[in-house]
Amino acid sequence: MGHLIILKNIHVYLVHPYYYVVPTVEASNGTWVEIQPVVKVDVMDLDNLASSIEQANKLVTDLSNPERWDGENKRIWAEATSYWAVYWHDDGTISITPHFKLPQKLMMRPGNC
Repeated sequence: MGHLIILKNIHVYLVHPYYYVVPTVEASNGTWVEIQPVVKVDVMDLDNLASSIEQANKLVTDLSNPERWDGENKRIWAEATSYWAVYWHDDGTISITPHFKLPQKLMMRPGNC
């Protein structure tokens, strides 16, 4: 069995009480770059979350000169308690890879090192 090729990649960050759905494009060096527009979805609105992921998937296909996303001045990247990478593969499958972390405030407490 060969390796799957990732055709599309969407990032979903959780900063309670919102999800941030972030489209990406593949750079010439093979890395994925997060781009605008980012959609902010209430955590209780799972239908809108699913719709936003699908819209971001379609957007990635259509963009040729994207505007990079800076994580809202890096705040979302710093405060996110988890994020998911949603991958669309060349064989038609979709995989979701979860990533979890403790907020920086908790990690810096004495006794947590």
